[in-house]
Amino acid sequence: MSVPVEWTDLVDPTAEEIEGTISPPPPPEAMEVLTAPAGEGHTAVPMLQAHGHCVLARLAYPVPVPGNERAEYLELDLVATPTKVVTVRRTGVDGALAPVDGLAARIDDGAVAGEVFHAAVDDAADDFLELLDGFYESIDDLEDEIEHLTGADVRRRISLLRNEL
Repeated sequence: MSVPVEWTDLVDPTAEEIEGTISPPPPPEAMEVLTAPAGEGHTAVPMLQAHGHCVLARLAYPVPVPGNERAEYLELDLVATPTKVVTVRRTGVDGALAPVDGLAARIDDGAVAGEVFHAAVDDAADDFLELLDGFYESIDDLEDEIEHLTGADVRRRISLLRNEL
């Protein structure tokens, strides 16, 4: 018999808030990841780690920057046990947060922890595919405009696109 998962969503939490949601608390090396401050020099680099009684993942949700061929990345950390999923979201630029709508829908449907964890990873992957589609559109735009741009403008835009990809 599968037990529906209990979900807690934390935004910019303290170590004490995180420790109070999972029993036993995540080990120190996991807590170090979960409490790392967002901001300058901190990039949401995706990762997946096992930590004894729990699994830890850091997901990056790309958000295209309007009018620019770049993206910002919103961070969503997940800690999962067989009966509990905790999401830790960091406030991004302009107060944006990684989405949890897909997770909430699965929780409402009585999903188990593994299904919720998989859904979060799948949602982040889907966002990267949407971002890639945006880059293809930018490449198409560049191809349409190439005859009207200077060589320096073409090199700059290609360089931006290459770096983002």
